[in-house]
Amino acid sequence: MKTIKIISITSSVLLVAVPLTALAQGGLPFQGALDKILAGLQLILYSAAAIMIVVAAFQFLNAGGDANKVSGAKMNLVYAIVAIIIAASAGAIKDWAMTLK
Repeated sequence: MKTIKIISITSSVLLVAVPLTALAQGGLPFQGALDKILAGLQLILYSAAAIMIVVAAFQFLNAGGDANKVSGAKMNLVYAIVAIIIAASAGAIKDWAMTLK
C-alpha cells in the first residue's frame, strides 16, 4: 500500500510541476507534447483512484466491524478522493498557465 501512496504523491507532484516548469522557460514550443503527457498522467491517476475506490468498498464490506479494517478502508477512500482532486486541479493549473503567455 505504501507503493501506491508513493506513486500517487509522485504523479501528483509531476502533474502540477510540469506545466509550471514549462511556463517558466519562457515559452511553450512543445505544448502538444505537454498536453499529451499531462492527459496520460491524469488518466493514470483517475484510473488508480477508481481502483482505490473499489478496493475501499470491498474493505468496508469485508471489515465485519473490525475498527482497523474500517480505518484502512476510510484512508483508501480519502487517498482516492485526494488523487481525483489533484488530477482535476492539475488540468486547471495547466489551462490557467496557458492563458499567461
